[in-house]
Amino acid sequence: MIKLNENRSERISYKFKDYPIFLEDRLLSSYPGYAAPSHFHEDLEFIYIKSGKMDYSVNGNTVTLEMGEGIFVNSRALHYGFSQKCEQCSFICLLIHPMLLSISGPFAETFLYPLINNAFLPFIHLKREVFWHESILDEILSINGRKGDKCLPAYIVSSALKILAILYDNLELRTDCTIREDNDVALMRKMLSYIERNYMQKISLEGIAESGGVGESKCCKLFARFLKQSPMAYLQSYRLGIGAHLLENSRISITDIALECGFSDSSYFAGCFRKWAGVSPKEYRRKKGPRLEGQGL
Repeated sequence: MIKLNENRSERISYKFKDYPIFLEDRLLSSYPGYAAPSHFHEDLEFIYIKSGKMDYSVNGNTVTLEMGEGIFVNSRALHYGFSQKCEQCSFICLLIHPMLLSISGPFAETFLYPLINNAFLPFIHLKREVFWHESILDEILSINGRKGDKCLPAYIVSSALKILAILYDNLELRTDCTIREDNDVALMRKMLSYIERNYMQKISLEGIAESGGVGESKCCKLFARFLKQSPMAYLQSYRLGIGAHLLENSRISITDIALECGFSDSSYFAGCFRKWAGVSPKEYRRKKGPRLEGQGL
């Protein structure tokens, strides 16, 4: 499960000591409900679909990524992948922190900052039929194929610089670009952070709206735009995601999990969980959770 900081940024466990790089093959089914929580990070993110397909939302815009396609997600964009039909998808996830590409001040100012500071470019849907998109997709595949190579970090930096050059060559990137963040994105981060900090407590629509400094109507419109659901529906799905994570990774009783996730009792939690996951908490734990010997569920 993705781990988040209070400001909704992802706490990334980089794979290489001293190098802010993350590279991993993943299955969408590894996320509770076949959906990652909405999040952001400073890193540049590249996704490549190996099999199946996945919907991907970035700053409220949703695209469908088919097999052989991918997506570039710019620094600090609010994003998540999901499958409404809970269909399997195998994909490569590559994260590269911008500091790794800051070779020098002039280089960063000319080639890097115009990209990462461009709030008008939150993502690029990478498709094979676009020649320069294909070049980026091939670089992602090439990087993934060199796992285990002792020079992998150096190879990733080399490929990332090549990708940066491709982006710079094919996009209108201005060197005088300054950070322009969509205020609605900032408001969403505040409200999502409030839910994450307080999901164990009783939360109202009024409280969520107040955390973002907006009215209830504006709050509902923002959640509909960015997450395609109401604030209270998102709260419940977030709580259930926490519950699924605890069922998979702990030996806590289902009753205690229900209370820890903010549900009033285990029966209500079980009913909501069955509707969300298609199986009861007990069945879910039996399939995916730790082996519990001599311990009641």
